[in-house]
Amino acid sequence: MEVNYIELKKKIVEFAKIEVLNFLKQNPGNTYKAFGFDVSGFYGTINLCLETEEHFRSAFEKALKNYDNISSLAKKLMNREDNALNNTYIPAEWSNADFASENYAENGYFGESKYEILMEDEDWSYKLLNTFSQALIEFLDTEEYHLIPKTRDFKVICMDFDEVNVRESAERMLVISSNPVFKIFNN
Repeated sequence: MEVNYIELKKKIVEFAKIEVLNFLKQNPGNTYKAFGFDVSGFYGTINLCLETEEHFRSAFEKALKNYDNISSLAKKLMNREDNALNNTYIPAEWSNADFASENYAENGYFGESKYEILMEDEDWSYKLLNTFSQALIEFLDTEEYHLIPKTRDFKVICMDFDEVNVRESAERMLVISSNPVFKIFNN
């Protein structure tokens, strides 16, 4: 089966528009620090996530305190602030993680079995992650995205379950878009 990634991207954007609007209607009065797609290119899933400013601040402070207790080797790999950012921008751990989810493999979008596609196309997982990323970029141009009450330093991320850290996800997004909402780290 041939996957129509352009059509899939449209479906993802429409899903995000509908679900963000529903979420905002049900949760008025919050200001958000970040929005994310928490995805799995391998399993074909997407979870929409929003992080409130209050929860982010609390998680960031906790991550800063925890940094003082990690090994000196880990400290050599990442400075204190980057470590805190890396631990705070994980969409699956936000206050509104997975407020809406869709599994394109299980709902039949890819035909009877995603494993048939995997057998035919070994780059399927990468192509799907790229499709999720491109859909997020397109979502940024929608009215629904602009309706999200945002902090001045609002950030956006598309993070795959298989990505080891937030920096990897942020750098992947900055390769395909220069939009400053994807710039999480200062260096």
